[in-house]
Amino acid sequence: MTRPVAGGFAVLAVAAATASAQPTPVFRAGLDLVNVTVTVRDGKGGLVPDLTAEDFVVREDGRLQPLDIFAPAARPEEREELALNLGMLFDTSESMRKDLKLSQQSR
Repeated sequence: MTRPVAGGFAVLAVAAATASAQPTPVFRAGLDLVNVTVTVRDGKGGLVPDLTAEDFVVREDGRLQPLDIFAPAARPEEREELALNLGMLFDTSESMRKDLKLSQQSR
């Protein structure tokens, strides 16, 4: 009676070894699009509106790169998918007091 039980364990062990021997699927991916965000200001510090893709040149290692997607910033009510909301947090604890002054002076 012990033989069928031992034979059953042998079948399970072979099945488990076969299942674990199957190759794990490998998925390869690449990145061909790089997001570049810019802000353009005039000589007085004001934002320059109404820029188009033709106003920009992007180079990588000296080689001209195509602009595949170009979109100006927008207010949330204009184009929600392009809206950008930023927030800044400053550590104002005593240990950062010296560095906080530098941050306050920068523009």
